[in-house]
Amino acid sequence: MKLDVPDLVQASSSAEISKIKTDAIFALGKRLERALSILEAGCGQCWRIDLKGLQYTLTGVDQDAVALDLRKNVVRDLDVAICGDLCSLELSEASFDVVYCDFVLEHVPQADLALCNFVKWLRPGGIIILGLPDPGTVRGFFARVLPHWTHVWYYRRICGSKSAG
Repeated sequence: MKLDVPDLVQASSSAEISKIKTDAIFALGKRLERALSILEAGCGQCWRIDLKGLQYTLTGVDQDAVALDLRKNVVRDLDVAICGDLCSLELSEASFDVVYCDFVLEHVPQADLALCNFVKWLRPGGIIILGLPDPGTVRGFFARVLPHWTHVWYYRRICGSKSAG
């Protein structure tokens, strides 16, 4: 089986990175010519990808029931909300065209188990989109050594991002 691997691209901004992710999802939708099934693993309080014009269902998984309730009933962008741990959650095999996980795995103690699940949950020909901090940066260092709640506190209180976490 020949893999369709995109060219390696050096991005210089978060906007460029977001465009690369969005373009990859749209390209998959165009290739499959049907509505996509997308899993947002570790969905938190907001979905930062603009998929207007694309047919899809969005399933969000998070351990934070309050964030899931917000996404499902206030923001209303999740079709399905599942409260659970990415390492131990049982979902049907080959049930998602896209598994999207952005700045979550660095907080998962057994990220290898979560990654194995992502592969198991992915349909043949689907894509996994991962966002991780650069471990050589200050942000990457703190993501590794501090508990998740300290990141949420920092982004909410210091940076003013109400949807952090």
